[in-house]
Amino acid sequence: MPPKKSTGKSKTLSKRKPTVSGSKKADTLFPVGRLNRMIKQGRYSERVSSSAGAFLAAVLEYIAGEFLEAAV
Repeated sequence: MPPKKSTGKSKTLSKRKPTVSGSKKADTLFPVGRLNRMIKQGRYSERVSSSAGAFLAAVLEYIAGEFLEAAV
């Protein structure tokens, strides 16, 4: 009987944890990853923290909530 051929995939791939989005981690409705990308593309500074998008998402969510609450 010939030996089994390897498929090239390692066994560790099946044991990975599922990826969790930044919005889930920050518990916000606004997209953390997109905000991070926009901050970097905006060239506001040379370096941007990885948590800047999460902070901005939380601020925007708070402002939107206050605005909607005032509208009622």
